[in-house]
Amino acid sequence: MLTYWQGKSTLTRFVARLEDENVYVCVCKGIRFSEAVETARSKGSSPDQLMNAFGFDDGDCCGRCANHINRLSVNITRELGKSRLSAA
Repeated sequence: MLTYWQGKSTLTRFVARLEDENVYVCVCKGIRFSEAVETARSKGSSPDQLMNAFGFDDGDCCGRCANHINRLSVNITRELGKSRLSAA
């Protein structure tokens, strides 16, 4: 497994790990992907809505999650779509 990840960019590794609902999307604030999806259900999943909901721009964060907010938004929106389909 290590050899597979050796030439991959940080973003590629970050995005691949988002498939796991228990992965942290923000270590500074202790937010897991599953918690981000639940928050997005009520507050919205656009990059701006996520930034506001989690306070990624409030100075208590290292900024890594804010750098990947667009990709996080896409993955959350995809996950919300899966949930809607399975509920129907």
